[in-house]
Amino acid sequence: MLERLAPTIEDMVGQHIQLANALSKDHPPKHVSLALSAAAANYAVYLSAKVSEDQAQFEAMRQQHID
Repeated sequence: MLERLAPTIEDMVGQHIQLANALSKDHPPKHVSLALSAAAANYAVYLSAKVSEDQAQFEAMRQQHID
């Protein structure tokens, strides 16, 4: 499932970074910081989900090997 979501999440992170770049030209640093924070938060959620999925796959393979 994450494979289907990864491009969407990567696009979202990229859009937040582009927004931060655009904002940096004529907006206060606070707005740039918010855009970058949103990018980081989205990517952190994706990485957390990826780690959980990888752990679940590992546990399933380990259990098959034990049985």
